[in-house]
Amino acid sequence: MILITRPRENVKETVKFLKSKKINYFLFPLSELSIENKSLTIRNEVLIISSFKVIEFLEKKNMISIIIKSPLLIVGKKTSQYLKELKCKVLFTATDSESLAKYVKKNLKHSVKLKFLCSNVYNKSFVNEIRSSGYSLQLARVYRTEEVSRMSMNLQRHLTQGKIKKILFYSTFAVKVFFKLVKLHKIDSSQIEDIHFLCLSKRIALTIPQKYNNPEKIITSKKTSHAIEYLLKSFTAKKI
Repeated sequence: MILITRPRENVKETVKFLKSKKINYFLFPLSELSIENKSLTIRNEVLIISSFKVIEFLEKKNMISIIIKSPLLIVGKKTSQYLKELKCKVLFTATDSESLAKYVKKNLKHSVKLKFLCSNVYNKSFVNEIRSSGYSLQLARVYRTEEVSRMSMNLQRHLTQGKIKKILFYSTFAVKVFFKLVKLHKIDSSQIEDIHFLCLSKRIALTIPQKYNNPEKIITSKKTSHAIEYLLKSFTAKKI
């Protein structure tokens, strides 16, 4: 069984793939999202968007129109394609924050002002790299990400009974929350050691505690717009 750590509405394609391969899965989101009540002002900045959640929350606040005329730097093919269909000005589509940072430093003048539309949880390494390279980068929090306080009884039972064989991690935040809950519920480390961790990036993989950081148990996606599909296809239904 594979543990999916995102809400059902965000993993429809993943669930469809798992069902087609007859792979058992368990859904348990490790975060809860809410709209940030602060207003959003755009003043001739180049906007950075690395999560489709930003778009969803802008639409909920009826604010999507304010980014239509702004030049955009996007992480993720899905987000980029959606914005292009809205006739937005997408300057560049990156596969990850690393390739985006390279693009910024190579193609943008230091006089350009950048604004990163994000949540209270964001890629601090990326922000620090851009700022240390001499660029002005402002954070604009569109939504809030809060960690869940407890695991469900079903998830605790699946872990202690050894039914969870794989965990799909979408962010460093999810990794930190998961292992915090493992400690909270006093789940024995021996019940976690045999689990394979599927990570969307090397940065996420590096967040896994050293105690469980076995290279043979950690699978990191290649840099591709189909990262999740790549990870899941790394295993057959029989292995999972």
